[in-house]
Amino acid sequence: MQNRQLGMDDYLAMLRRRMKVILSPALLAPLAGFLVSFLFASKYTSQSLVLVEAQKVPEGIVEPMITEDLAERIALLQQQVLTQSRLQPMLVRTGLARPGQSVEDAVERIRGNMTVEPVITDLSQAGAGGKKKPGQSSSVPGFYVNYTAPTPREAQQMCNELTS
Repeated sequence: MQNRQLGMDDYLAMLRRRMKVILSPALLAPLAGFLVSFLFASKYTSQSLVLVEAQKVPEGIVEPMITEDLAERIALLQQQVLTQSRLQPMLVRTGLARPGQSVEDAVERIRGNMTVEPVITDLSQAGAGGKKKPGQSSSVPGFYVNYTAPTPREAQQMCNELTS
């Protein structure tokens, strides 16, 4: 048996023989991906940025009223905002209460779809190693409030309500 040099005609003949094997996955994979995308529901996330401004008057002149760290304050605010007594008027005001859904279920839906994350910057990471005294300003410049919903209107309205 002798090995010979393959030419362009040989490569084209190989391509013609394997055309089904090459084109089938190349055409069917995008089509399958497109069809699978209809199985998943759309989700929209609205995000608000709340910036926290540090005290401008020196501490020697005016004693700071807030002695907690920013992360502790954010956790406390989140607990207060997510109470049923505050969320129920928001649902009525925005008109986003779903028909046939109880108030408790709507409140749990809001709690599950909302997240609060601190803004991470290079400066806040550099200062994370040192201990801070209570009342000392945090290196975190603010936090994000995120809300995810099935419609963009609902996501924007609830994020706006939760932020305000």
